[in-house]
Amino acid sequence: MQHVTVRMAWHDNGWSGRVCDDPSGNTYCTGSHSLLSERLAREKRTERENAGDKLDSALPDYLPPCFSTSCAFAMEETKTVHHHPFGYLKNKKKVDGALPPYSVYTWPFRLSITHDSYERHGQYFPDLEGRIDRYCERLTKASSLIFFYLNYDNPVSADEYRYALVGCARLSDLELTGHFPFTAQELQKIRRDHGMKNFPTINWAIRLTHEGAENSVRLPYQEYLVV
Repeated sequence: MQHVTVRMAWHDNGWSGRVCDDPSGNTYCTGSHSLLSERLAREKRTERENAGDKLDSALPDYLPPCFSTSCAFAMEETKTVHHHPFGYLKNKKKVDGALPPYSVYTWPFRLSITHDSYERHGQYFPDLEGRIDRYCERLTKASSLIFFYLNYDNPVSADEYRYALVGCARLSDLELTGHFPFTAQELQKIRRDHGMKNFPTINWAIRLTHEGAENSVRLPYQEYLVV
C-alpha cells in the first residue's frame, strides 16, 4: 500500500480555508524551511489579508500564496488560481481551479526534476507526465493515507530543528489540475534552450482530498499555543 506525505506551511487557525488570525504575525510560513518559502515570501501581501476571511474572498485581485495547503481541513470549497512560477510568465499564464473541502495541492518535486541526467534531458524529463501518472496510480482511494507535516519553520519544533506531524487522513480523491495555455510557437521558442528542451506545460499541482473530519486527525497545535 502506497501512502503520501504533504509538507504544509504553518497556518495559525488550523488550515481552515480562512486567512490567518494574525497574518503579519505568522512569519513561519515564509521561513526558509517552509513550503515554497521563496514564493510565499515574494507574493504574500498581509495588507490585503483580513483575519478570518475566506481564503478566496479577495479574488480575482489576490489569493494568499499559501492556498496550496491552507485548506487541508476546510469545510468549504475554495477557488484557486495557479500562476506560472516563472516570473516573466506569472501574469500571462494561469490555471483556474478549486479545492473541495478537506483538500490540498501537492507535487512530487524529487520525481520531476532531473539531477544526474541534466546533460541528457535538460532540466525536465521527457516523460514527466508519465512519471506523474504512475505516481498517482500507486495511491488508492479509501485506503492510502495522507500524512501532513511541517518542516523546521513552525512554532512547535523549530527550536529543535525537527519536523512536526500535523495530522493524518485517508485519501478519498485525487486529480491532476490541467495545463498552462501555451501556443506551439511559444513552446518552440522556450524549448530552443537545451535546459528547456523538455519544458512542460502541465501544472505542477496534484489535488488530494481526504475523507473529512470524521475520518481524519489534526493535532491541535494552534489551540495548545493559545492557552
